[in-house]
Amino acid sequence: MFINLGSVSNAPVNQLTTEGFQMNLSEYITPEPVDNENPRINQYCKKLERILERKVKSNAALYLHLDWAPSHPKKVWLRLQGQLLETLTQICGKEIKLKVDGSFSFRDYYGNPAAKFKTGEMQIFLPSTLTNAPKKKCANAKKKKTTEAAQNPSSGEAFCEDTDVQTPNSDFNRLINTTLKMILNVQLLVEDEYLHQPARDSDELVAICKMIQQNGVHTDVTIMTADAQGRDSGLRANRCFLAVHRPVLKASLEGEFQESRTNQIETEYSVECVKSLLDYMYTLDFPEAVKCSQLAVELFQAANYYQIKRLEDKLVEMFLLRGNSWFDVNAAIELFQFAGKLDTNSSTELKAKTVEVLKSKPLDQLRQSENFKKLFPDQTAMDLCAMAFTK
Repeated sequence: MFINLGSVSNAPVNQLTTEGFQMNLSEYITPEPVDNENPRINQYCKKLERILERKVKSNAALYLHLDWAPSHPKKVWLRLQGQLLETLTQICGKEIKLKVDGSFSFRDYYGNPAAKFKTGEMQIFLPSTLTNAPKKKCANAKKKKTTEAAQNPSSGEAFCEDTDVQTPNSDFNRLINTTLKMILNVQLLVEDEYLHQPARDSDELVAICKMIQQNGVHTDVTIMTADAQGRDSGLRANRCFLAVHRPVLKASLEGEFQESRTNQIETEYSVECVKSLLDYMYTLDFPEAVKCSQLAVELFQAANYYQIKRLEDKLVEMFLLRGNSWFDVNAAIELFQFAGKLDTNSSTELKAKTVEVLKSKPLDQLRQSENFKKLFPDQTAMDLCAMAFTK
């Protein structure tokens, strides 16, 4: 599946010189579907755009490099380079590839045709694999120093390149030191099997797993929640679904631990939280937590306790993307307190989000919140802080 990662349309560019061409593409990165008729690809692009907005910092740039030898003006070397490429592999997988097509044309046309170029599919080389990356052979001895600097990116940067971009109808020599405009399109190839499958296939798999959960098919472990009433009120589950999400759970269920001997797990979390946790373990979804901020925060705490990293990341993303009105005041305060205990990059983002949420709440909601009241030794301090928050 190809998606448009970014496009430049008739942008004025710096003049091309004998040293080649370089441009920062970071501001042009906006994922868009090539096929607007496919709702899954539309959804994928929207999600990718939201994640990039959150993850990409000022130093996560993407640069375009173009170079050619004056003796071979109809062949171009093109490289994309920057931290953004590594971020893309973290989000979309290491097997993704990129391709670029574009053209340079004179600002004043005067009958001169555009110089067009188009790469093949380019593999991304991460910093850890740079020793195995291909090296560009310099075709021009006078440009050797510049080329060597360009082909050896810093240790923190990923890159992809096509060293043999054929441009049979173009002569890049005639573009040197002229005023130009550029059209550019960067496409991302994502090998996402889920997006290629008909919706019914994945839906059927989820439905089967949900059926196993709901009907208690061959369940072999009981989870006793904090608010369970008696031994028969625990939640039944399949240990294989629990163990696959975290080695810690696998070890406790298979090793010389009490859980393994009794086939029972004691937990301090509520029955609703554990139900949502099981929903995720069986179907990779947590629909009830999406509806309730308080349940989502408790589920986040449980995911952290049981070290289910993928669930943690999904919840962090949801917290940061949800509107302020979705949050209950008590849930926002509890999330702020819990985020302060985390030793992760998301801790600061979560605390900033909850402060934003609390500032948006009416004064009476803050005063009525039980968690807000617990923060203050007396009514005066609470009223003062509540009024300051709402200003």
